[in-house]
Amino acid sequence: MQGLLERMPYSLGVVLDGLIWRTGPLVLQLALSLAVIGQMMGAGYVVGFLALAVGFVGVSWLGFQRQIRVARVHNENLAQSSQRLGDVLKNARRVVSNGAIPHEVKGVEETFDLRERSEAGVNGSLSQLSGMQWLVMALALGAVMAMGGRDVLLGRITTGDFVLLQAYAIRLSLPLSTVAFVLSQSASALATLSEVLGLQGSVPAPILPPRQPKPATVTVDGVSFSYGPGRAQLQDISVDFPAGSISVIVGANGSGKSTLAQLIAGQLVPDHGRIFAYTGRSATDCPTAAAGSVLYIPQRTSLFNRTLRSNLLYPPTQLRDTDALVHLQAWGFQSDGRAIDLDLPVGEGGSALSGGQVQKVELARLLGMRASCLILDEATSALDPVSEGRVMADLVATHGSRTTLIFVSHRVEMAERADQVVWMDGGRVMAVGSHSDLIQRREYRQLWNLQHY
Repeated sequence: MQGLLERMPYSLGVVLDGLIWRTGPLVLQLALSLAVIGQMMGAGYVVGFLALAVGFVGVSWLGFQRQIRVARVHNENLAQSSQRLGDVLKNARRVVSNGAIPHEVKGVEETFDLRERSEAGVNGSLSQLSGMQWLVMALALGAVMAMGGRDVLLGRITTGDFVLLQAYAIRLSLPLSTVAFVLSQSASALATLSEVLGLQGSVPAPILPPRQPKPATVTVDGVSFSYGPGRAQLQDISVDFPAGSISVIVGANGSGKSTLAQLIAGQLVPDHGRIFAYTGRSATDCPTAAAGSVLYIPQRTSLFNRTLRSNLLYPPTQLRDTDALVHLQAWGFQSDGRAIDLDLPVGEGGSALSGGQVQKVELARLLGMRASCLILDEATSALDPVSEGRVMADLVATHGSRTTLIFVSHRVEMAERADQVVWMDGGRVMAVGSHSDLIQRREYRQLWNLQHY
């Protein structure tokens, strides 16, 4: 839509200045010239020049209609390529965190390839139109000149009349060539205006690992991190997340929970220490460097400006749209029970959806993902307790011990379901254990009393 509106001023200029102010005077000029030729040389020449004008306009009109169709396709490809590239740039972090850079590069290349091919089609159509116009002009003028030459030989007109005839022929053919240019430009312009006026009234299957990767043991060894001088955030963090376990990182606001999650996901680089994932075959530093081994889902997810279906099936998930519908309905995606339209455009960043709906879309994707470790950084914060409980039950049932799950949460229900709780305060790990064990400590109990969980 933005591209259409950007092209509209130029399109209006072409239609007003070209079709109206140039074509109108040309028609008047043609009528006066034919009247003079008929008076001086007879009706036969008028018929000849009329045949030239009618043939030229007829060929131009047919080419004009074809040009509109080709231009409309090109406009669509222009809009798609611009929208796709802008969408990727606006959601670059989401693309990287999902390991979908190859998928998006391929998608952008495909849209620009379509754009180049449609542009070649527009140029080819213009060349064909121009060739047909000049062919008609050459044949018609040749016939008129032959008629004039015959009449000179028969003494019906003088040589001076023949020269005058040539002058009129040239005088009429030059403006007709101007019409050709105006019509060719008007095709794209009218196609654009038609689409603007019309405003009133699936993602390709992702390439995934052939089998379920093994769950990773994630080890954080002596990690420290700061956002700049004097802004220390984490200090000497060491903690293990066992393979196939469910861990929840809890703590007061500013305790470093999300920073630790982003470090594990490879979104940030530690100043000191190491973080690696071990799957039983190899240990990998910076886990996200191994495509798909660790996936990170942030609290604020920005959806692509595509359909609901496209966002649900976005790589690296292999979720089917039928399964996605079942889960979304079970989670109360539409609070009033309305049918879910998977072809609904979600708007830029998911603006057509509520915060809870956006999170449900992202969480549904997780049910079809294959990863050694999934990290959810308060990814259920916009859900009500009932929906969150259903989502958690589905995630655990789907991944179970096959994936290491790490949650950052402010909800006590999450801590109660976890195999282990990592309690943080002031950029340090205060304790690691089950919720039932940690709740025996006064400071841990105060955490839940002070926070409005």
